[in-house]
Amino acid sequence: MGHNQDPNLHNLRRYSMSSSLQVKSYLDEFQFFIAPMLNPDGYLYSHTRFRLWKKNRIPGCSKNIKMWFGNCYYKACYGVDLNRNWPEGFGGPSTSSHRCSLVYPGEKAFDQAETMAVKNLLQELKENTTVGLYLSYHSYSQLFLAPYGYTGDEIPPDYEHHKKVGNEVVEAIYRRHGKNYTNQRASELYSAGGLSADWAYLSLGVIDSYTFELRPNSPDPGFLLPAEQIIETGQENVDGLFALIDNLHHNQNKKKT
Repeated sequence: MGHNQDPNLHNLRRYSMSSSLQVKSYLDEFQFFIAPMLNPDGYLYSHTRFRLWKKNRIPGCSKNIKMWFGNCYYKACYGVDLNRNWPEGFGGPSTSSHRCSLVYPGEKAFDQAETMAVKNLLQELKENTTVGLYLSYHSYSQLFLAPYGYTGDEIPPDYEHHKKVGNEVVEAIYRRHGKNYTNQRASELYSAGGLSADWAYLSLGVIDSYTFELRPNSPDPGFLLPAEQIIETGQENVDGLFALIDNLHHNQNKKKT
């Protein structure tokens, strides 16, 4: 065999080495908690019964479907939208009190096991360290969303910091594969009550609390992202995450999470 190397392979090795060194530097300074899936029963249902299901699968009692003896019909409607189940603006815009709605937020904030588990973990972490970043990944629209989401009538006190961070993130994403992501407040997409990122910002005190909306940027193909775009989406968002970490507003004298 000759000694010539595939230049693409060489570039991949160099990129991997550079990324590994960068990741190592982050791991030396921060502790990361990653939850790949917070809605396991809903995820399973989306792969077996209803492809675009988004809620969990807790059975509900629909008050709109009455039985002959007056009680509501149990299990008529399933699921709570877990990203409407947080306290800030609970039951407000982009939610519905109808249990069959895809944006039904539950009867009260944190009445779902999934959101309560995340809340308890983050509060426990905050008692022992500084929680320096909260991220929630969604699709789609190619957006980097900062607080607030529950209202567009107020500007958060850290608006300038959020704007600066977001600009760095979307520029880093663009440099990878040329995809334009928009940096904006979440309420500029639409106002929505009960979002996890608003809770992390307002109640937990995490200044850097954001939501990513991944590819694509249009309803066609919408949530059904072509398989050939999955790796590129991951690559560009790793770059965006690196840029975000580099611009965190954190206390340098403490161990951050």
